[in-house]
Formats: sequence, structure tokens, C-alpha cells
Amino acid sequence: MTKPSVVTLGGSGNLGHSLQKLSPSFRDYEFLFPSRLNLPLQEVSQVVDYLGDVKPITIINAAAWTNVEGAETNHEDARKMNSTLPGILASWCSENGAYLIHFSTDYVFDGSKVDPYLEDDQKSPLSFYGVSKSEGEDLILETNNLETTIVRTSGLYGFTPNNFVMKVLAKAIIGDDLRVVNDQEMIPTNSDDLAAFSLSLLGRAQLPKVVHFSNEGSTNWNEVARAIYRFVGQDPEKVKRISSNEYETRAKRPRQSRLGTIYPNLTKEDNQDWLDSLQRFLKEVTHG
Repeated sequence: MTKPSVVTLGGSGNLGHSLQKLSPSFRDYEFLFPSRLNLPLQEVSQVVDYLGDVKPITIINAAAWTNVEGAETNHEDARKMNSTLPGILASWCSENGAYLIHFSTDYVFDGSKVDPYLEDDQKSPLSFYGVSKSEGEDLILETNNLETTIVRTSGLYGFTPNNFVMKVLAKAIIGDDLRVVNDQEMIPTNSDDLAAFSLSLLGRAQLPKVVHFSNEGSTNWNEVARAIYRFVGQDPEKVKRISSNEYETRAKRPRQSRLGTIYPNLTKEDNQDWLDSLQRFLKEVTHG
């Protein structure tokens, strides 16, 4: 008997890497991870044709434009990946009876809230990256497809080199001095943990349209960097504390973007504190 197929887009990214690593444990499904070389995601007609050929029961969209700074000067490319593509996927799923799991970001919020953001809080993105992700959410929800879940996360890191944790780890190993902001409160999220949660959604009924998932706790980017320096035996004082005003960027970022949830029974059963999860990740990266 043929297993139902699950198509995952964005398999080469941090989350995609983790989804590929963990998916063999979910033996009731056949997982497909088309590469961008074989399936250019900017080409809508090719994406639609591919889905029509494969006929997946679920699409996991881990593809995104994640360069926050680059989005400020590349509106068209950021919008194609973060807005247009999710809308196309949602429409295809609605027309073909498939489920869509899509990923979004804490950057859809402006950071003015004192408490953690919940799923039904008002969005107000500060950067174009946040705008494009918010637009993608809206396009998905406008399809009125009951078979859709948007998973918002924050501070995602994983095994590809292009994320904050891996970049800081490379600096920590050689003992470089760093300047990292300490006034952007957030929660970093291990891509393995997000992947495990996302795969656990397969086959579940009556899921929420939007759900938040990040690791537990609260911290800031400077404390994350200091934790990495401590892990490799470097002096954490090599990581200088600076304010956001001292670190010029094109994109504005929220000063507080911790994610809470109104669905704790769905999201928190096997979750971990951010520091425990970070240390687990660093052990795997440095010791295999």
C-alpha cells in the first residue's frame, strides 16, 4: 500500500535539515524534499505542476526569505518567498484537500507588549521582512482552508552556517571579541525542537490556524552569545553588551518578541528551556 506523501519545501535550510533528520521516525508517511535546483520556488507554475504530479496529503513549507537586513532592499524577492509562495500553496491545498503547515515569525509584532505575544495579538511588523511574513499569513488565512496551521517561532537556529548561533560559535572557538545587543528580549529556538513539534502535528484533527512554538524561558541575543562562549571555555566578557542604538541596522527589530501560547497542551509537552536546548545543540555540533 502506498504511503501518503508529505512534501517539504525549504529542505536545505535550518528547519529543513532538522525535518529531514527526524522524518524517518514518522513511518506512516513518505517524505519528499525537492531541492531548489530541481524545483525553483520562484516559478509558480513549476511548483503547481510538481504538486499536481505528487499529490501530497500535506505540504510543510519551511522555505522562506530569512535575510532580515536584505529584505529592506530586496522587497520583490522577499515578498515572492514570504508572501506569494505561501498564498499559492494555501490555494493549492484548499483546492486539493491537502493540509498546509507553514512557518512564520515573532517579527510580525512590534515589540511594544510587555508580556509574551499570544496567537491572537495584533500584528504590527517593524521591518519589511516582518511585513512580508505577515502578508504571507494573511494570504493563507484568506483561503478559508480549515486544513492549515501557521506556526510562528523565534530566534531559530540549526545546523546550517547561516544563523546567529553558528556564526557566534565560529567566533567563540577562536576567541574573537564581539559586540552583541542586550536589549532585544526573545527566546531562541532549536530547529530540531521545532521540527519535532511540527511533525507531531501530522494527522491531528482540529488544529488551530495559528500556533506559537519556541523554546521555554526568556533571554536576549547577548546572553545567548555569552552562553556559547562559556560552552567552549571562552571568557563570556569577550562578548560586549551594547544597545540597539549602538548597532546600526537597516531593519528595525522588536525590543520584546517572546512568544507565549494559548495552546499549552499542544505545544509544551516535550519542550525544553532555551539554555538546555542550546547546550544540547552545541554538544552535537562540536562532538557529533
